Amino acid sequence: MNIFLANVVMFTSTLTLGEQIVDPPQEALTIAAEQQVIAGVVVAPGIVCPRLQLDDGRRISLMGIDRSLALGERLSLEGQWVTRSTCQQGPTFHAIRFEVVIK
Repeated sequence: MNIFLANVVMFTSTLTLGEQIVDPPQEALTIAAEQQVIAGVVVAPGIVCPRLQLDDGRRISLMGIDRSLALGERLSLEGQWVTRSTCQQGPTFHAIRFEVVIK
């Protein structure tokens, strides 16, 4: 197992303990950076995760939101970018807090 500690924690192999195979913990797959705040509009339900269009036009997937989001809802989210996810569509942001922004 190799671990790199320069802003990103990565596992390059699966650990084997006796005959049991242990995959790296999910939290090891996130970028070890400070929390960020992003904002955008919900544009699609996505394959697995909701899709958000950021103010700069990029479309991303959202993890960590456990409620239905309405298309067109404007959100402000706090969290961090992840390097791997189950969302299956583009860059993914893992939100730890969010609020619906009413204009």
